[in-house]
Amino acid sequence: MLSAREPLVIPRLRASIRYFPEKESQDLALTARKRNVFARHSRENSFYVQRIESLAHNTVIELFLPGQPDDTIPFAQIITDSLEKLAVLSTTLVTGRAALHRQLAISPYRRPYFDLTIGPRFYYLRSKSKPDPAIRPITIDAKFLSRFQRCGFPQIAELCGSEREMAFRMRGALTWLFESRMEASLSAVAINTASAAE
Repeated sequence: MLSAREPLVIPRLRASIRYFPEKESQDLALTARKRNVFARHSRENSFYVQRIESLAHNTVIELFLPGQPDDTIPFAQIITDSLEKLAVLSTTLVTGRAALHRQLAISPYRRPYFDLTIGPRFYYLRSKSKPDPAIRPITIDAKFLSRFQRCGFPQIAELCGSEREMAFRMRGALTWLFESRMEASLSAVAINTASAAE
């Protein structure tokens, strides 16, 4: 949903949403091969190296947390999910719901389909299909960063990255509000927005 032309950095969280260049992807894959014995010697574990290489030319959410991966991954997922939702929600200050839905290809009929109708004795054939709609990601540029900063979203991101009780509540409100903006059904929008406010 996001396309970073400029990095969105939240220094206190040690988090960013940024473009990941091919050179950096290759360097990271090479480091993984050198330092991880399984990536170096086992063909099955080249899966992880391929995953690292596939990050090239994409927008990523990067987060640095101290500790062992098994201990930090659950909380890291919460923080990165909140940061992505905040980035999308910040655009709703300047983009109407209908325009956002067009941009992100959200509709009540958003699933691709393929229909084939066959009449008696195959005298009648008819087919129609609808491919996946094209998504135009939200661009993170200088204008986006200025609005994000001016409206206090970095402070909300920092709160979401803490383990305080208020952070838990804020993440819940963000989830409900995000779902309301992504929902095509107006009745569900009203329910999700009310839940966010509550």
